[in-house]
Amino acid sequence: MNTWESQFQVNSFRLKNLDNLSPIFQSSVHLYLYVSCITGLTADARRLVRFMRTECLNYRFAHDVPLPLSRLMTMMGNKMQMSTQGYDRRPYGVGLLVIGYDTLGPHLYQTCPSANYYDCKGMAIGARSQAARTYLEKHLDQLYDSDINQLVTHALFALRDTLPAEMELTNKVT
Repeated sequence: MNTWESQFQVNSFRLKNLDNLSPIFQSSVHLYLYVSCITGLTADARRLVRFMRTECLNYRFAHDVPLPLSRLMTMMGNKMQMSTQGYDRRPYGVGLLVIGYDTLGPHLYQTCPSANYYDCKGMAIGARSQAARTYLEKHLDQLYDSDINQLVTHALFALRDTLPAEMELTNKVT
C-alpha cells in the first residue's frame, strides 16, 4: 500500500464521521463510494444508490476485484438513459455528486437527470450553485496543493457564495 492510499484511509475515516456525508459502499481499500449531494427526488436517489451497491457487490462476487468507478458510472448512465427511451417509465428526476476512490485514484462524478454524467475536478449542484462553481473554477489551481483543512475552508467559502445577500454563513445554515 502506497502513502496515498494510507493517507486516503485516514482522511476517509475522518470523512465518515461527518454528518453530511453518508458512505454507501466500501469494498476494500481500493473502492470507496460516497453520494455527497442529492438534488431532486429522494426516492429516485435511493433507487440509484441501491443499484450502485448491487452492481459493486455483484462485480466483486463475480470477478473478485472491485468495480472500477468509471465503469460503475457508465452502467448508471445507461440505466438512467433506458428509462428516458420508453413511454412506460418516467426519467429519473435526480442529480447526484458521487465521490469515489479506486485503484486509479480519487474521482468526482456529477450525474444529471438527463442521464449525462461528468468526471469533474470540483462541482456544486442544486439551487444557486452557479456561484459555488464559479468560486471553484477561480481557485482550482490552489485546490491541488491544499491539505484537508484548506479544502474545508474552500468548500465553506464556496458555500458562502451561494447564500442570499442578507444571510451569513453560520452553524444554522450549514
